[in-house]
Amino acid sequence: MEDDDCIQLFNRMRRRPVLIDRFGLNMTIKSLCRKEHVREAFGCLGVGIKTGIMYDVITFSTLLDALIETNKFLEFEQFVEKVVRGKLCEPNIVMQNTVVKGFCRFGALKDAMIYYKIMEISDCKPDNFTYNTIMNCLCETDMLDLALVMSCTMFRKGIDPDVVTYNSFINCYLTLGHWDEADKVLKEMLEMGIHGSAITYTILIMAHCHEVILELSCGI
Repeated sequence: MEDDDCIQLFNRMRRRPVLIDRFGLNMTIKSLCRKEHVREAFGCLGVGIKTGIMYDVITFSTLLDALIETNKFLEFEQFVEKVVRGKLCEPNIVMQNTVVKGFCRFGALKDAMIYYKIMEISDCKPDNFTYNTIMNCLCETDMLDLALVMSCTMFRKGIDPDVVTYNSFINCYLTLGHWDEADKVLKEMLEMGIHGSAITYTILIMAHCHEVILELSCGI
């Protein structure tokens, strides 16, 4: 189903009852969110509920992600409260990670950590994505010590780091001017058999360019 078809379907749903199942509802909401028609997507959910269509974890994950991408923190926070804490559905790991990603994206690190702790005692334990998201947020806010503590927790739980994990620490060390530490992390990553990504090399190039500019400015 194309995006425009889904939008037309939503407009028809608003005017009169349309036979549609949960899959159709989710596809319509996803397409509306892709076009950043978030208000219409929530309207579609409301119409679906009124017509007896059962929502599911995919429905809420899609709407949460749309609120993140359209930078609507207040609405995101309220929706998390309503869906997750109101237990409107049984969250899966994708939905849990979407909530963590949202709080980190909006700079609400305290809320992200609270939700991380909730995950630890739930059936959906934190995974690689959860740790990477929080550690990256910690690194970006110069909370390197806490990020390192979290990485130790991650390793202790048997969750292997990936290129995203290493990129966060390399970028943080370079931002703080700790070139030797960044080099150690890079070497460890390569020794682990993890190849650098385009982001890895972009981080290194940007750091070297910044260093060259500083040297040139000092020499003027």
